[in-house]
Amino acid sequence: MKRNSPLIFKKALPKPIRLRTGTASTRRAVPQGKALPTPARRVQIKKRTLPRTTLLQVRKRPEARRRSFARKTLTTGVLRRNPNTQFALVDVANLSYDTVNEIAVQVFDWSSGSAVPLAVQPCELEVCKVALSPNSSDFLYADVSGVEFKYEVRITLPREANVLVNVTGVSEAPFTPQVGDNVLQHSLVEIRD
Repeated sequence: MKRNSPLIFKKALPKPIRLRTGTASTRRAVPQGKALPTPARRVQIKKRTLPRTTLLQVRKRPEARRRSFARKTLTTGVLRRNPNTQFALVDVANLSYDTVNEIAVQVFDWSSGSAVPLAVQPCELEVCKVALSPNSSDFLYADVSGVEFKYEVRITLPREANVLVNVTGVSEAPFTPQVGDNVLQHSLVEIRD
C-alpha cells in the first residue's frame, strides 16, 4: 500500500488530562495512558467528565466523623407472654469501631390496657441507659413473670448508630428462649413521634 492511501490511519496523539488538587498553582498536565501519581491513602478521587476534557478532583476525607444526636425508638409491639417466659432479655451489640453509643431500654406491662413501666436491670429503673463501648455487646432484662397477658419492649438508640438489637423472652435459668416472645432486629418497628 502507498503511504498516502486512505486505508492507513494515523494514530492521534493523546490529549492531556488536567489534575486539580485544589489550587490553580498546583495543576499539572498528565498525558493519557501514563500512570497518574498515586494519592495518599486517605484521599478520595472524584472523577467528573466535561466535553473534551476529564478533570480529576482530589480532596481529603474529614478526619473526625460528624456525630448525629438524632435518636430513634424501636418497639417489639405488644407481645402475648408465653406462660414459661420469666424475663424479657434485650441483647445489644455496638458494631462501630470508634463510637460509643448510648442505648436506653424500657419494658411495659399492657395487661391492664394501659402501659405500666417495669424496672429494667441492671439499672433497676424504668428507663435503663447503658453506654455501649465500640465493638462490644451487653444485655439488659426485665422480670415479666408478674405480667398477666401482654408486654412491650422499647429501645432508644442514635439514629445513625451501627447497633444490632434482639429481644428474647426467656425462662428462668438456664434462660431458654420461649416460642412467640422473640423479636429480632429486622422485625423491630420504629415509633414515629
